[in-house]
Amino acid sequence: MCGVAGIVVPDIDADAGRRAVGSMLSEQGHRGPDELGIVGLRGAALGVARLAIVDGGGSRQPMISPDRRFTLCLNGEVLNYPELRQHPALRDWNFVSDGDTEVALALLARLGPSALPLFNGQFAGGLWDAERRQLLLFRDRFGILPLYYAELPEGIAFASTIRALMRLDPVDCSLDPAAVSDLFCLWAPHPPHTICAGVRQLPPARWAMVSGDRTVIQGYWEPVFGGAELGPGEAEEELRAALEGAVVRNLRADRTVGTLVSGGLDSAVITAMAASHGERSTFSVTFEDGLHDESRYQRQVAAQAATHHASVLATPAALASVLPDVVTHAEAPFLRITPCASYLLGELVSGAGVRAVVSGEGADELLCGYDVFRQLEARGGEELDAVLSGGTPAERVPGRVLSLLIEADDARTNRFPAQRLRWGAARRLRGYLTEELRQQLDDPVERLTRSLPSDAWCWSELRRAQYVEMRTMLPDYILGTQGERMLMAHSVEARVPFLDNEVVAVALRLADEQKLRGTSEKDVLRRIARDLVPAPVLARRKQAYRAPAAAALGSDAAADALALLSPTALRAHGIFESSKVERLLRRLRAGDRLSETQEMALTGIVTTQLWLELVAGRRHERKEMAA
Repeated sequence: MCGVAGIVVPDIDADAGRRAVGSMLSEQGHRGPDELGIVGLRGAALGVARLAIVDGGGSRQPMISPDRRFTLCLNGEVLNYPELRQHPALRDWNFVSDGDTEVALALLARLGPSALPLFNGQFAGGLWDAERRQLLLFRDRFGILPLYYAELPEGIAFASTIRALMRLDPVDCSLDPAAVSDLFCLWAPHPPHTICAGVRQLPPARWAMVSGDRTVIQGYWEPVFGGAELGPGEAEEELRAALEGAVVRNLRADRTVGTLVSGGLDSAVITAMAASHGERSTFSVTFEDGLHDESRYQRQVAAQAATHHASVLATPAALASVLPDVVTHAEAPFLRITPCASYLLGELVSGAGVRAVVSGEGADELLCGYDVFRQLEARGGEELDAVLSGGTPAERVPGRVLSLLIEADDARTNRFPAQRLRWGAARRLRGYLTEELRQQLDDPVERLTRSLPSDAWCWSELRRAQYVEMRTMLPDYILGTQGERMLMAHSVEARVPFLDNEVVAVALRLADEQKLRGTSEKDVLRRIARDLVPAPVLARRKQAYRAPAAAALGSDAAADALALLSPTALRAHGIFESSKVERLLRRLRAGDRLSETQEMALTGIVTTQLWLELVAGRRHERKEMAA
């Protein structure tokens, strides 16, 4: 993967364009430590900080077409590039490299945006058409990789990070109230919003064509459920074949590809399949307390797959010590401390000399692994006690209590019964915001409702819940805040075989009961995993990936971060009610047990303050540079 950047301004000269792009790339060295390339043209400049995983000796970027009409900067991997080289549209293309970048350039040059549905992998980038004076921006189907853009007084700039765009003086870095609404409901800013008012993100599975002062955004793919449903044996056979093919594609690299092992079913299946193609290194994060730790299962997976296993212990102090860096790379506040654990995991992988890993993200959304799906099958009473075993024991809520919470939740979320408990809990955190800011917040659920496909209300509740997870939690938080950004902070590429085009196509054809049988999640995956993973891993229910927030924020290592919660610091930014925050801090300092909601509130407040401090620092830097 890489860091990309570009600027399009009609009257900008090549030197000025190169300087602007160079400044943006200076913020993205972690995304591309191997090579730096910038192309300056009349009216446009594009650049890439490259992490060379495929065709390390070639495929230099930005890449220019033989006729010099098109210039491409590509972040990520089009993993089916060997097959795409044989596409009829490229019969007369004279390839001069062996990687995926030239294949993507050739297809985009010949087919335009119509090429994007052909790409299988994770990717985002920009293509400049010098003849038509048009910029094409694009992003993969599930938003595995980021792509941000900012409108300038006379043009547009784009990059793989928000901080890169913050280098450009006209960009408004103030807090976007819509993104705050998203955070305190959906857990993360939802496209097109980002935490910065002047920066937007291209939604997954979308392309944008920028021509002059006109920008057109269109979708090129949507998850479509249905088609010819698969019988039980057929479902197992096709899903396994698709997964095995996906793993092979995701292992395509000039460097060794490792795997992440959580201790759960999804990563265990991927690890077993990857290990069948050669020696692997596996990596895990562990915790001191038994409520969050899964090391016993991680070791079993590594032993059965005969991998070289390494783990990092995420102590509360270690989690707290990296919190400022984590906020910097997440480029958004967050409500759980878990991204800090992912950051430590990325550091472990990078330290072992591994630059790409495969992991199990996406399986829960495609095959109904989360509690939000199981809650649809267990509507109340004692059944809900079993459903909540997906959390840690300390976080479980009695079924009768959960039933009351669901009934009392905001009626506006009743259209989304699977998500309403999670969203309702996050919404309650808005009580810590100042009254002035609360008055500016809109309803992200209403925005989401308007964006759903017209036939979404004809789907089963389970499929509608899946769609919502695929379009919100998965790209915005799981893959974004908690996933790819934390690995790329250490120059490690994330690959996700469950989100391979062919695997997704099979999963969308599965009947509901093949994914969720009663309250047993991912039924079809469990069936194909019988000869792949250790029996204890196969038998256990999903445990949510969590980290001990209260212990981390209560440690001495969090002192500097908590200093930003003083009344003076809170008033400086004017986002949170200092009296309410102080009551929360008193409970933490007294050693009182915090509820899950209180932990989320504290994490959200601390990370928001850390982000605002970062923005304030950048503003000061820009003023000094201007002076």
